This record gives sequence, C-alpha cells and structure tokens, in this order.
Amino acid sequence: MGLAGFAVDDFLLWQMQDHGSSELHMGLSLAVALLSRAAFPLLSGRVSKLLSPGRVLLVGTACLALQCLYYSFLWGPWAAIPVQVLSCFSSGALWWAVQVQCEDVATPGTERSVRRVYQALSLDLGAGLGSMAGGFVVHRFGVSVLFRGIAVMLLLWCLVLPLLQWKAPHQRRINYSRLVAADTSEVSESESEQETDCLEKVLEDDEQ
Repeated sequence: MGLAGFAVDDFLLWQMQDHGSSELHMGLSLAVALLSRAAFPLLSGRVSKLLSPGRVLLVGTACLALQCLYYSFLWGPWAAIPVQVLSCFSSGALWWAVQVQCEDVATPGTERSVRRVYQALSLDLGAGLGSMAGGFVVHRFGVSVLFRGIAVMLLLWCLVLPLLQWKAPHQRRINYSRLVAADTSEVSESESEQETDCLEKVLEDDEQ
C-alpha cells in the first residue's frame, strides 16, 4: 500500500500536466484529496460500527485501485479532481485501519513497536520502492501504464489481504468496563444478601 500510494503521489501531477492541467488544477486536486482525508475522523465512528478494520482495509485498497484506474484514463485538465473525494477512504480510512490492526495483532506492551514497524514498511520502504519502481515504469512505458499496473496490483492485493488477516494473530483485550460492571453487580448482590440476612434475624427476634 505504501508503494502504491507514494507512486500515485509522485506521478499524478505529471499525468495531469500531460492532459493540460495548470497549477490551479493541480492545487485544487491536492486540496480536495487532503480535505477528504481530513474528513474521515468525523466518519470513523459510524464506519467502525458498520465495518470491521479488516473490511475497512479492503475498502480502502479497492478505492485506491479505482482511483489509479481512473487516473490512467484522464481526458482533460479538470478530470482528476472529482475522483479525489475517494481519498477519504483510500488514504484516510486505510491508515486508520492499519493503526487499529497494529493494536489488534500486538501483544500487550508492544503496540508502539509494532506501529513503528508498520510505519517503516509503509512510509520508508514503501515510499522508496514506489518512487524507484514508478520512475522505471514511467521511463519505459509511460504514466498511464504505471497507474494501470498499480490498479491491477491493488486488486490482486485485495485477494491476498483476507488470507493475511485470517492468519494474523489476534490478542484478546480485557474489557475493563465489563469488569467494573461485573464487580458492581457482585457488590450489589452481596449487599442485598446481607440485608436479607439482617431482615431474617430481626423477624426471628420478634417471633421469640
């Protein structure tokens, strides 16, 4: 995902320039993408109720594949701007799901280390490989072929992801709110039992 994302970031503006986009078109395209990414935290609560993090990861990957396929068929200077709205899921939701799954697969106390590994793979290794491979493909075949190749790679990755998620370890988290509720119910039951015992003793004394 890091490889695909950074290849898009590096070469999308070139593709727009080849189709007559000006600096204004490019700036608006980047602004729409960034604003849509920033809007995802407002939707994360509803999305988490409807979809699991694994499903969100698949949706984000599919959205990025759809964007790349769309980029490969640009026809005018404004054409890239509308599809940038999908960045809300292809980038915003995708990295949110990665963060959640980092916590899910990490053992207690190793969450920060696992998160750093994910970030190194996506931001550092992915960015380097995406830029290098993207530059090679653009030099040999052109930007359109690059985006179509990325779209195919992401669609294949959508098939691999469920298998990886199924094989990944999952840590059982302690639900502290349930524990507190259970402790409270136990305390209330013990108090009610004590009150019942006291009432029975009073009644026995009255009968005597």
